[in-house]
Amino acid sequence: MVASLGAVAFLASSCAGSGYGELRDELASARPKAVAVAQTPATAPDALPESADLYDLLRYARDHNPGAVAAYHRWHASTERVPQERALPDPQLLLEQIDVSVGPRPREIEVSQMVPWFGTLGLRGQVAAHEARAAREGFHALLDMLYYNVVDTYVEYYYVSQSADITQALIELMADAEAVAQARYRDGSGSFADVIRAQLEQDRLDNELISLQSETRPIRARLNAALSRPADASLAAPRELPAESLALSDDEVLASAASGNPRLLALDEMVAREERAASVAARRYLPDLMFGITYMDRDQSASAHDAVGADDDVMAMVGLNIPIWWGSYNAGRREAQARRRAAEAERHDQENVLSAECARVLFAYHDAERRVALYRDELIPRATEALNAARAGFAAGDVDFSGFLDTERLLLDFQLSLDRSRADRLSRLAQLRMLIGGAFEASADW
Repeated sequence: MVASLGAVAFLASSCAGSGYGELRDELASARPKAVAVAQTPATAPDALPESADLYDLLRYARDHNPGAVAAYHRWHASTERVPQERALPDPQLLLEQIDVSVGPRPREIEVSQMVPWFGTLGLRGQVAAHEARAAREGFHALLDMLYYNVVDTYVEYYYVSQSADITQALIELMADAEAVAQARYRDGSGSFADVIRAQLEQDRLDNELISLQSETRPIRARLNAALSRPADASLAAPRELPAESLALSDDEVLASAASGNPRLLALDEMVAREERAASVAARRYLPDLMFGITYMDRDQSASAHDAVGADDDVMAMVGLNIPIWWGSYNAGRREAQARRRAAEAERHDQENVLSAECARVLFAYHDAERRVALYRDELIPRATEALNAARAGFAAGDVDFSGFLDTERLLLDFQLSLDRSRADRLSRLAQLRMLIGGAFEASADW
């Protein structure tokens, strides 16, 4: 009896090839380190050196960010839906005692198993498997977003810190200029107005330096949040940025985004999920089957004459339900078809949005590259020469203070623009990697 029902269960579930083992393997290979640490509380937390570079921070964020851990557990939970959807409903056990006024009193034991129409369980398992794969892509999309957020915050931290250093250097330069202006005022070759202007410029730069130093605190807090560290945890300001560049052509970027963006891949899985769900809805027109076995134990206290026909009996049963509520089934089929069309349209819309976003970010990346080359190779060298000449001329009395101040401000603007361009270039590169997918794996020196 047990073997017969087991054969039915095997036959019903044998069509449910949904790749559950493969899903479990993918899940295990992608597990963030923080998940393993949470499962073994005695493990000491990783220490992040104060002078950690960008790649140290990226590795740490990938292993410890709580948002990534949450997305991983959502993926895990959806994976465990697969065997539940493939499983048969619980069998039914019925014990029945029949009392009769004359003759034996049989006792019946009945075991029955409802089985959806063949292939239905397989389709349900595939629906759950596509949902799990969509959750997997959601996990990868969150990792890509985490990568971009860490890089973008890191480069902003760099820019503000570099701006503070440049401002501090200019304050010292202006202090020297003030000393020259005072010396010239004392010997009668200069005016007191130059001294006042030098002091005012120092005050302006001092105020700007205070603002820049204050701005580093919320940026550091935001970076620590991505690393799952206290907001006030020590984290040294970056002194330089990695020298990375885009190794793909624009057409290759667009093609890679179309084939590898995790949000598109998740929508592909949802389209496939709705197709399988439509097939499940179509199966509602077919009956569910019932297989059962009844064992009848007759009362042996009957007379010998009656006992001739009182042997125990075993009976097999086969039944089915009758699907007659076609209005409901039609509505379910239309609902599934509408969901599939919605998923297809959403996928197409996301592809259009992604293509436009890639074009915009590519333009911003190439523009940042152009600006880096312009300020680094042309404008800053010329402005440095001009400032040195103006400084010497001001000390000799050949250049007035206004000319010297204008030259100093021009160099400051160029230096800040160079750092801004470097930060923008790396930030746009990280954004492109996020759009392509697999940002952590695509990162240089990873």
